[in-house]
Amino acid sequence: MIQFARDLLKKYGFKNHVIAIGDKERQRPVFYNPKSTFIEVKFKKLEYAANNFGINVEEYLTILVAREMGIIIDEGTNNRYLQKERIIELVTKGKGSPELIENLKEMTLYEQRKGNENGLVFVPMNLHEKYKEIVEKYLFLEVSRIEGTARSIKINLDIELLKERVR
Repeated sequence: MIQFARDLLKKYGFKNHVIAIGDKERQRPVFYNPKSTFIEVKFKKLEYAANNFGINVEEYLTILVAREMGIIIDEGTNNRYLQKERIIELVTKGKGSPELIENLKEMTLYEQRKGNENGLVFVPMNLHEKYKEIVEKYLFLEVSRIEGTARSIKINLDIELLKERVR
């Protein structure tokens, strides 16, 4: 499967490496890591998700790699990645704000939508409808994940504010 993903990238002139990662890392079965420029694949999750979508693993991998190629070709990806890392660092250190969290959410959603749009050009015509179905579901899941994270961060910020008032 790794070779299949590598061949897909090579077909379109991409030189990114493809690596297998453990199932405990990252949420999505296929992920472009701007820091390493690798495409990371979690094969157990890939097979499980392909079954859930009623599609074979190679077609599913084609769709997800195409989507990640869509993110790679977006010129703003690396800059957004650095901005998002900085926001996450601030929030983790307790220096976050609802505005920063909203900014993180907006950047992530923009990136996901842009990747979805750009990625379609790398998908064979016979998989276009399935691609649209899958990326819309992933967008919904990403929004849910971000909103859950935002709620957790807001609760932590509220707790910190209450602790400061008590002191």
